[in-house]
Amino acid sequence: KAQFAAGNFREALSSYAQALNALPGKESEAEKQQAATLRANRSLCCLRLGEFELSLAEAEQCKTLRPDWAKAHFRLAAALQALGRLGESRIAAWESFRRAPGDASVQALITELRKALFPGPAATLGEALDCLEDFSHGPDVTKAAAQAATDSLLDDSDPVVREACIRAFSASRGADTIFRRQNAMGTNWREEAMNGTMSLLSAMAKAGPELEEELVKLNREAESREGGCSDGAPGCEDRHAVASKADDAGRQRAVPNVLPPPPAPFEVEGEDDGRPLLAFSTSKAKKRRERRREPEAVQTPEAWPERALMELLIAGSLHSLMAAAAVCRAWAAAARRFRQPSQYREMVEAAWKGWAEAACPGSGDVLCSAEPHLLVKSLLPRLA
Repeated sequence: KAQFAAGNFREALSSYAQALNALPGKESEAEKQQAATLRANRSLCCLRLGEFELSLAEAEQCKTLRPDWAKAHFRLAAALQALGRLGESRIAAWESFRRAPGDASVQALITELRKALFPGPAATLGEALDCLEDFSHGPDVTKAAAQAATDSLLDDSDPVVREACIRAFSASRGADTIFRRQNAMGTNWREEAMNGTMSLLSAMAKAGPELEEELVKLNREAESREGGCSDGAPGCEDRHAVASKADDAGRQRAVPNVLPPPPAPFEVEGEDDGRPLLAFSTSKAKKRRERRREPEAVQTPEAWPERALMELLIAGSLHSLMAAAAVCRAWAAAARRFRQPSQYREMVEAAWKGWAEAACPGSGDVLCSAEPHLLVKSLLPRLA
């Protein structure tokens, strides 16, 4: 605690790791609670250090140890928010709220997420969905919230408002809220079934696939507008609309490919003395019978072994690997192979442990030993 209070987060991580190792077996309830507390503290340290993936991994471990602890869900929500996964963060924040409804930090996080996820015309939808997440409201309040959410999503009288609501509903994981409220079986579930609340929730759940299709259509229209046309509408003279397949193929061919290094000059053997001569040395040598050596196969980027990726991870170059996978198809393919290790399993785990230890002291031995593939599951989807 002293190290954390002083802002020495890496030293605090090491201290928490030592405390975790000192726990006997983490089998009793008291040991699980103590381990969960240490995990929650480590998650916060990683968050302050900017290691958001490790913060999320620690929070998930904390939730596994104490699934009914409000702080475990709060740490999970904070890590997801830092990673930009606001919809998942909102769901986790409400899980924390239901276990600690009076916590000011949880309420502040929920408000912050609602403002970020439901801007402008979607604000009414955000308030309605948050009301549905709070199971302490009476049946009349819940029905009013369900009616407001239904009107926002299904009323097409104002296309601008409806588009904003559909986008916000998808980004905020609103479908999870509807599903959870339908199956909550709260205190007032009988009244909610009788006053029409469940019918409204069922209407929104049934419209889910249609909303997803409409969101895809809206995204395509937005891409067309950004390109300067209306997807080939009559009268549009923009090249974006009238470009042919040949133009597209030409643009793809124009992208330079990374070529392997040229092979070394081969040697030939002369007829008279048997001494090797460079093939481009003299014109006389060209007339002689040449016995060329078979050039060695150049290893293409697609054939680079997984070990190269492991070395990058051990060196702490995760961001370099992510950048390479983003711009080079060969690196992306290697990263995808790396996501499903078979015979390389032990080396893969060793590589992740090395990277985790370099990023946050104590993570390599403690976090990876508790759940060897936790970091792999959490981090590798970011690579490809």
